[in-house]
Amino acid sequence: MIVFWDIDDTIYDRCDAFSSACDRFLNTPAMKKRAASAGDEAHFPPPDGRSIYRFCNKRGDEVFKASQTGEISMEEMYVYRYCKGFADAGILISPEEALLFQNIYEEQQKQISCTETMRSALRLSSERAEKTGILTNGPSGKQRGKIASLGIAPFLTEDLVLISGELGTDKPEKEIFLLAQERSGVPAKELLLIGDSLKNDIIPASAMGWNTVWFNRHHASAAGTGTIADETVDTEEELLQALFRILKPAVTL
Repeated sequence: MIVFWDIDDTIYDRCDAFSSACDRFLNTPAMKKRAASAGDEAHFPPPDGRSIYRFCNKRGDEVFKASQTGEISMEEMYVYRYCKGFADAGILISPEEALLFQNIYEEQQKQISCTETMRSALRLSSERAEKTGILTNGPSGKQRGKIASLGIAPFLTEDLVLISGELGTDKPEKEIFLLAQERSGVPAKELLLIGDSLKNDIIPASAMGWNTVWFNRHHASAAGTGTIADETVDTEEELLQALFRILKPAVTL
């Protein structure tokens, strides 16, 4: 079997870096001064970073495709994502502040790391699967930077590292899954995708006949999707145990 991993919210919890960025951004003197001048001291600090993350993530999904096709710039995408997402959380920020937040967030993302449990899961994948690859959405530089920061390159087969920003197609489009299968050189039934997103990972991969593990790290609802992953796990420990079940050790005669 060949295993493909999503990166964001799968190999690492993107919300950790986002929450740290929120702490820095919302506690700057300028933001505190604005809260005071607006008479919002009683409501400061605002909602926790994980709540804001969910709002911004949803807003980002609304314009991700447009940013990938060049319909809007990446800066325009960040402004939309954060101005709308923070507003949904009850915090009004300017376009300039949205870009400032993105800069802070990018700095925090340079400090991401794998937990020992996730590293064990990746090691198991690299040892027991025929090959291990990446199937991720995002710009090339940022996603490759995350691979470097996470220190996971030794577990991967380089020609199976598929990044949407390098390919001109992104999940959940059928083309990127066909390309992954073509590069793998095996039938769909011998491919496994591990991802956090029903929309981008599990539903399209299942439709292609792949095996799937839904890592539901943030406890999303599957109601109304009509698709059930082969395995659903909520924690990294459960994911590791699922891989022990799925990836049987080779039998030597």
